[in-house]
Amino acid sequence: MNELIDWLRDYSPIVVALLAVGAAFLFLAKTVVEQAVSARLDVYAEDLRLRLGRRSGFEEKILTDRYLAFLDLFTRLQRITTEVNRGRHGQTLPEGFLVGGDLVPLTAVYEDLNVRQLLLGPRLHPALVDAAAATLQLANGAAEDGWLPAVSRLKAAADEEFGLSSIRWGSPDDVRPGPLRASPRRPRPTASDQQPGRRAAR
Repeated sequence: MNELIDWLRDYSPIVVALLAVGAAFLFLAKTVVEQAVSARLDVYAEDLRLRLGRRSGFEEKILTDRYLAFLDLFTRLQRITTEVNRGRHGQTLPEGFLVGGDLVPLTAVYEDLNVRQLLLGPRLHPALVDAAAATLQLANGAAEDGWLPAVSRLKAAADEEFGLSSIRWGSPDDVRPGPLRASPRRPRPTASDQQPGRRAAR
């Protein structure tokens, strides 16, 4: 207000009017720019939040698929070694298990290892390849000395990847029963409590 009075004292009314219009225009422009920038930042923040949410969901799906792939391949290798050991003890191998020197289920495992290499990641894939190689050696007559260490390394890699050993239910000490309470009993009526002229209910 004081500045406007000073302008009226120093300048003509036309100049003062122009200055006032210019100041109002600058104020409006500043407000519009601030609102536009704020809206732009809000849009960017929302877009970033959505992208992070999609990224988090994608990573969660990858970890789930990775665990399922690991479990599938490890189970198949374990079954192959079981059948190989049964064959060593004279039991008949399943039909299609061994075709022309080709261990068919193990070949399928190697194919899946190649396809799922990126999904399995740098920890699980090498450990599964080592376990598959140990399975092949076992099928070729080697002792289980190579298979058992390979299984141990595979389990260690899986635990490092998924943290399975750290997942557990709460300790029993965390759940404590509440204090025991006795239900109050109503006292039995005595002869002195009975009203005259009435008998106690039997």
